[in-house]
Amino acid sequence: MVLRRTGLFWWMAASAVLMLVGALGPWASVFGLSLSGIESDAGGFVLLAAVVVGVLIGLFDRGRLASRKLVIASGLLGLVSFAVTTIAGAHFLPGGSASELFGEEALGVEWGLVLAWLASASLVGAALVAFRRKQGEGHVLRTSEGEATEASREGTSTTESSQ
Repeated sequence: MVLRRTGLFWWMAASAVLMLVGALGPWASVFGLSLSGIESDAGGFVLLAAVVVGVLIGLFDRGRLASRKLVIASGLLGLVSFAVTTIAGAHFLPGGSASELFGEEALGVEWGLVLAWLASASLVGAALVAFRRKQGEGHVLRTSEGEATEASREGTSTTESSQ
């Protein structure tokens, strides 16, 4: 059964969706022509990372993945995606390797790269907040009905919190 989640869950999900949209969008313009993120290995990685995070969120939502694993995997994928988009952006900024090839006037960074970069940073932020909450409260994500969703040590299960 799919359960409704609170803000932290939706923050992570929205970050993954925005990473996906950013990866599909234009990353750079060269001589007025837009280059999509998926036309590069970097954009392909961000797209793959967004899909993997989406699958992990789906598994968590169905009680098949511990929240700790979701937070760690999502945070790492977000961090690597952030690094990849930062490096890709540096190639298209003035003084980057692409500007040496095409000239600085012919290049521009497009919205897809910026969105993928911001969404990756957002996913890392959400994972850090979730990890801090995990340490302080003993759970990471809660349903809006007040159930804590943390896997037991033996496997994954949904337990009700005592309120």
